[in-house]
Amino acid sequence: DREKLKMKSTFSRYLGEDVIEIAIENPERLNKGEKRDMTVLFSDIRGFTTLSERMSPEALASFINEYLSPMTAIVFEEKGTLDKYIGDALMAFWNAPLDVADHPLRACRAAVKMLEKLDSLKKTWREQGLPELEIGVGVNTGPMVVGNMGSDVRVDYTVLGDAVNLGSRLEGTNKEYDTRIIISEFTYQHVKNDVVCRRLGAVRVKGKRLPVAIYELRGIGKPSASEGPVIALFEEALALFTTRKFEEAGVKFREVLQAWPTDMSTRRYLAQIETFKAQPPPNDWDGVASLTTK
Repeated sequence: DREKLKMKSTFSRYLGEDVIEIAIENPERLNKGEKRDMTVLFSDIRGFTTLSERMSPEALASFINEYLSPMTAIVFEEKGTLDKYIGDALMAFWNAPLDVADHPLRACRAAVKMLEKLDSLKKTWREQGLPELEIGVGVNTGPMVVGNMGSDVRVDYTVLGDAVNLGSRLEGTNKEYDTRIIISEFTYQHVKNDVVCRRLGAVRVKGKRLPVAIYELRGIGKPSASEGPVIALFEEALALFTTRKFEEAGVKFREVLQAWPTDMSTRRYLAQIETFKAQPPPNDWDGVASLTTK
């Protein structure tokens, strides 16, 4: 009984109340390392350094707590496990210690809910004269090692592996495309019939040799009557761009801008087309964007 109380206290930091009891009844799942197919989510605040410079330490701590508390509740609501807070960043994963069959979709749903909650918080902060913030979210699915890991003096229940690292890199990739949520092709294959996405292209993230197709997650369900055709038009332009048909791609991208004038991903490609007109890419160019930062 004492051991169960200890486990309950420990895992209340990571899991929602409704799944803690199940985890306690299956302590064998909390081992030193198990390889599982899982989904990981990283979220990070944009411009946190600037934000921290404008607020006192006490006000900043209160502000961040007000942000992180509902975001963590969303993770629990979608049966996810909180891994850790990394300063202003949040890391969570799905499908451990409990089996969650639809973990890719639940992680995507959590990401969308986070942005919806953020928009609500921004309204409140605006009324209180507080600064607003934006976040980026990266989601990836793949094989990961999960378990109690650490040293003799400190142990964390966490995940490791290339798939985890990719999830972190995708969060940062939002800065390149001026998007809010990016998911990998590996997550997309599981959720493509249940979410609204547009293909952004393929990237080689820092530290990885092979390219990965990435998608902007725009919502859950089906695209609206106005959104669907624009997504299709963007992806058509992208296909022309990656096959070096830059003039035709430019025409299509400009049509996208007529519908979405503020879309920075489209403007990014148009700027790249202008660069290629002045200086064509090398013969071995494969249309993949190589990212040099995290």
